[in-house]
Amino acid sequence: MAKNEWVDGGRYYVDSEGKMVREKWVDGGRYYVGYDGVRQPKPADGNQYNAALRRAKSYNSWANMSKKALYDQLMFHGFSSSAVQYAIDHLNADYKANALAKAREYRKYSNISKIEIYDRLTSSWIGKFTKEEANYAIQHLGD
Repeated sequence: MAKNEWVDGGRYYVDSEGKMVREKWVDGGRYYVGYDGVRQPKPADGNQYNAALRRAKSYNSWANMSKKALYDQLMFHGFSSSAVQYAIDHLNADYKANALAKAREYRKYSNISKIEIYDRLTSSWIGKFTKEEANYAIQHLGD
């Protein structure tokens, strides 16, 4: 079984388990495979750093993510840790504002207490916001 290599004439990439990879950077961050698993042309600028930053900007525009959650999401999409860190460093996101927006979503759709909102915001598997960001959100929730 093929593993960590291009198959079908270099059109698809399979991971360490032999499964076709989708929507990730592969082969040492040199190539990106799309949602259909097919190798994509290189980005116009030719590097994954700017591609990671574009993806981070997209997420930041609608998902109200914490820095840690954004980092994890970009890593999940196959960007190298250095490309992800580049994106985080150049995003200029307001994570306190993101925490507040997420807290308002929880309040609106979940009808939960401020303590429960705080717990979700700081959870290591849900919000991943810092305590400072979560406190800011709770303090400004009524604004």
